Amino acid sequence: MTKEDDFSKLEKEILSCKKCRLSSSRTHALVGTGSIFKKILIIGEAPGKEEDLHQKAFIGAAGKILDEMLKEAPLKRENVYITNIVKCRPPKNRDPSLDEIHMCENYLIRQIKLIQPQVILTLGRVASKMFFSLIKKPFSSISKMHGKKITFKSSYGEVDLICMYHPAMGLYGDKNKKILLEDMQKHKSFLKKFI
Repeated sequence: MTKEDDFSKLEKEILSCKKCRLSSSRTHALVGTGSIFKKILIIGEAPGKEEDLHQKAFIGAAGKILDEMLKEAPLKRENVYITNIVKCRPPKNRDPSLDEIHMCENYLIRQIKLIQPQVILTLGRVASKMFFSLIKKPFSSISKMHGKKITFKSSYGEVDLICMYHPAMGLYGDKNKKILLEDMQKHKSFLKKFI
């Protein structure tokens, strides 16, 4: 089987998943968007209202901020793959619960094994904290970790992890947006290598 076949099989599983209560309130599950052949993986928290309706990652107001962040690198959506730790929208955009995260965890692990990214960007506190627990590294807080790059060993080699604030933070003032853009600018020359 090819990588596309394996990914298609995983996609079908995610789209029909009924493992947790989120499946009963979703419109659609969201697998992710972008290229599975690129070396940069972006992991958010969960789909929002627009993502739930249209099955595309980061297309709401926070998605516009993410596009601005990518432009700083400079990256385009076709240079990355974007997914979430939880594949269904939590009601009223609340944080996903620990049991919901654990139910979806295996899907994310399988996506990572198939894509084999060399760089992973986690967006926000929830996604960053969850990913740190996956790689068994201590996580203090997003305010201390944002913009920093750490390297960890995966089953297929070394991977660089960059924690970022969630793009939605940029919706709450120019000062916050500036922090998001500066964090991307810090890694501009590094990220360019993976386009």
